[in-house]
Amino acid sequence: MNIPIIQQLQTHKAEISLQLRIRNKYHYIREQLLGAPLPPTAMMKLVTGNNIAQWYVESGRRAAQSVHETIEKSHFRMKDMQSVLDFGCGCGRVIRHWKSIAKTTKLYGVDYNRELVYWARKTVPFAQIELNDLNPPLNYPDNTFNLIYALSTFTHWTVDLQKNWMQEFTRILKPNGLLLLTTHGDYYLNELSPEEQDLYRKGDPVVRYADHEGENLCGAFHPYKYVSSELRQSLQIEQFYPRSALGNPWQDIYLLRKVV
Repeated sequence: MNIPIIQQLQTHKAEISLQLRIRNKYHYIREQLLGAPLPPTAMMKLVTGNNIAQWYVESGRRAAQSVHETIEKSHFRMKDMQSVLDFGCGCGRVIRHWKSIAKTTKLYGVDYNRELVYWARKTVPFAQIELNDLNPPLNYPDNTFNLIYALSTFTHWTVDLQKNWMQEFTRILKPNGLLLLTTHGDYYLNELSPEEQDLYRKGDPVVRYADHEGENLCGAFHPYKYVSSELRQSLQIEQFYPRSALGNPWQDIYLLRKVV
């Protein structure tokens, strides 16, 4: 007797779900033994878009690698970054991979989701994790950080909020300090409507669902012209690496410097 197609699909879905649970369990045990417990899958989905433990670990590792490689290939040295801020650190997806430099580098993280901050504080003891508001300021003095990285945060803000945070990052960066940020660039052009594409090609930023700023639903798209002429404000663009954010594919990377 033939099995109805709906029943076949349900069986297939159940098999995939079981396989995912088995793979997830393996990575949960593995990371626990390594001293780096993983967050609940609901948190994973919030910060990565899925509940696959392997991708959570791998994307965080790749993101940390992107930060390190961007600094080094831009003729700076990661070992000179004595104070580093992971802005939008979530539950520690990226900062958990910096343990090896914690003895020589002061590591900080901030996020405005209270539950994620609580988890990061428990599982990333070598960094100082704080709760921030959606809007500036942060509770740090002027000229605090050698490096701030903000991965896929500008991608979920309105234009006004982007500019406000750029001013705040400039304030808390040390002279010659670096800001690394990622954006939705040309790679995402085809996802925009014809009207949005026209704006983007003119050099104007595009923001969707602005009333949900700070949430994943809000999406911002950044043409190079906008970043280089307006968003950067007083910071100097040192390097631009299109589609090179390994932990946030296929976002662009900008490396900016606070000029003395």
